[in-house]
Amino acid sequence: MKPKAPQDKTRAYPSSRAKPGTKAKARTEARQRGEMTFNWHCPKHGMSVFSTAGAGTCRQCVAQAQRAMRERRKAEIATNH
Repeated sequence: MKPKAPQDKTRAYPSSRAKPGTKAKARTEARQRGEMTFNWHCPKHGMSVFSTAGAGTCRQCVAQAQRAMRERRKAEIATNH
């Protein structure tokens, strides 16, 4: 049996997976320029705005998670009263 050839699992930017370290490099460069945001490819939303601070999550993903959390809290409060 012939062994499989190794394959590169990363795809070229701006696909859903960029090479490891390229997003961190873009974030660091934006910080050095004094910018608060930078554009990057989000797997869920496509090209989107990312913050140079925080966990490095797409701003649209953060807003979506916050909306979902508020809705869960509202539903919990409504069922307790």
